[in-house]
Amino acid sequence: MPAALRLTLVALLVGTRITAAQETATEQVAAADVIRRMSELERSLALPQLVARLAGRATRGATP
Repeated sequence: MPAALRLTLVALLVGTRITAAQETATEQVAAADVIRRMSELERSLALPQLVARLAGRATRGATP
């Protein structure tokens, strides 16, 4: 499983747990905002593309 996919799955699982752990409506709203911001940051980093690009460099630079 690609590292970026693993990272995404972990972030989603942790985010779901954080949201479920909140007790009041205010806490749930605050947690949802944090999760949304984390998702936006992850998308802006374009991790799958970065990993693919770096993996391509490593493969081309490797000697058989």
